[in-house]
Amino acid sequence: MPGRRMKALAGPLLAVLALAGLEVVARAVLVLFPAIGDPWSGGAAAPLNGDFVRQMEVDTGVVPERQRLYVRDRTLFWRLAPNVDLQVENSAFRVRDGPLRWTIHTDHRGFRSPAVPVERTGLRILTLGDSCTFGFRVNDADTYPGRLMRACAAHAPGGRVHVLDAGVPGYTSYQGRRLLPALLATYQPDVVTIAFGANDRERDPLSDADRGARLDGTLGRVTYASSGLALYRLMAAVVPRPAAPRARPLPERVDMAAFHTNVDEMIGFATRASARVVLVDLVFLGPFYRDVLQELSARWNVPLLDGRATLDGAFDRIVRDGAYREEAQAWLDFYHEHVVAVRPVYFDPDFYQRHYATDRQTQQFITLMADPIHPNAIGHHVLADALAPLVCPATR
Repeated sequence: MPGRRMKALAGPLLAVLALAGLEVVARAVLVLFPAIGDPWSGGAAAPLNGDFVRQMEVDTGVVPERQRLYVRDRTLFWRLAPNVDLQVENSAFRVRDGPLRWTIHTDHRGFRSPAVPVERTGLRILTLGDSCTFGFRVNDADTYPGRLMRACAAHAPGGRVHVLDAGVPGYTSYQGRRLLPALLATYQPDVVTIAFGANDRERDPLSDADRGARLDGTLGRVTYASSGLALYRLMAAVVPRPAAPRARPLPERVDMAAFHTNVDEMIGFATRASARVVLVDLVFLGPFYRDVLQELSARWNVPLLDGRATLDGAFDRIVRDGAYREEAQAWLDFYHEHVVAVRPVYFDPDFYQRHYATDRQTQQFITLMADPIHPNAIGHHVLADALAPLVCPATR
C-alpha cells in the first residue's frame, strides 16, 4: 500500500519539481534580459492596464534606468513603490543645459510625503487624488500637500501637522473610493481633501469598474497570482497577445454617473469617520465636473475649491499687484534663459495653439502650469494658499 501511494505521488511531485526548475530558469532569463520581464509590458500586465502604467513610466523617464515607480496591486491595479528615491526628467521642456529634473521620494508605504505616525498627534490631513495631488513634475517640497503642511503648521498648536499625500498618478475616483476606507482606518485624519477627474475621462477598452470586477473574480485572482511568477511573465512576453476587439467608442474609465457615486461615497466614508471634507476640482482643461461637485458640495455641506478659477485669479494678482511676483519672476527668468522649447506632451501642437492662442493665455500657462494637466511649483503654492483656510481654519 505505501508503495502504491509513493507511485501515485511521484507524478505530481515530478511535475512540481519540473515547474520549479522552469521557474528558476525563467528567473535567470529575466535577470539577463530585464526588458523581457518588465512587469508593465506584455500580456502579464494587461489585466492591470499595464499599457497605461508603462506610458506613465516613460513619461517620468524611469524605463531606461530600470527603476520602478509603480508596483502591481490587484485591487487598485497599481500603486507607488515604497522607499523610492528618484531624480527624473521634466520632459515637458527642452532645456539648453538640461535636462531639467524633479525629485520623487516615497515613504515605506509608497506615499509621497513624510511618514505619518500612526499615533494621533496634531492636525492630520489626508490629500486624496491623482497626479495633480501627487505633484507631477514638481519637487517633493513644492507640492500643494507639502506646502499645505507648512502653512498649517505655522498656525497649529505646537506646530504639529501631518499631511499624507495620497495622490497617485493615473488614479480615478474608482481607485480613490477603494483606497480611502483603509486610509481612514489606519491614519484617522481630521480632514480629507478629495480631488479626482482628469483620468476618469480617459477612454479605455474596459472601464475601471469592469476591470476591477474581472480581477475580483476567480479567474482574475488566479491570473493575478500567476502573473507574479517569472515563468508566467516570460511566456506572456514571448507569446504574442491576441488583439482584442475594441468597442467603438471606447468607454470612459469612469463615466459621469459613476464619478458622482464614487465621490458621494468617499464623502460619506470620511464624514462617518468624523473627518471634515474639502472637495477640490483640479481638472484644468474644462469645467467637466463642476455641476456634479457643486451638487455634492451643497448636499453634504462641504466646501469646494475650483482649481481653474483659483489659478485664473492668482494670475490676475501676479499681473496686477505683484502677488507671488518674486517667485514667478525667478521662474520666468530661468525659463527665458534656459528653456529652448515646450514639448507638446499629452496633446499635439494644434491643441497648444488653440488653448494658448493669446499672449495672456501663453503667459499664464508658462507661469502657473507644468503642462496642460499639471500645475507647476507656483501653481501648487497658489492652491495650497487657497486650501489652507478651508483645511486649517486658524490660517484665515
